[in-house]
Amino acid sequence: MQGDLAPLRNVAALLEMVDQLQHRSVTLPGIGVFFGRHGAGKTSATTLAANEYNAHIVQAKSTWTRQHMADVLLE
Repeated sequence: MQGDLAPLRNVAALLEMVDQLQHRSVTLPGIGVFFGRHGAGKTSATTLAANEYNAHIVQAKSTWTRQHMADVLLE
């Protein structure tokens, strides 16, 4: 059934990013951004990555202030 799974390129790219973040040098920041067009399978891919790598997901909203974003990240 088309539409049920995120495109494999999206999933592969996200899993590679998470793997690189988790195995980065200690001197590098540990945050990544995954974005794309509406309906590209971002939520499905991030859910899979979070389960696979025990990662945290923050879905930022366009209305958030810098302070609110910092507060959410600190949670």
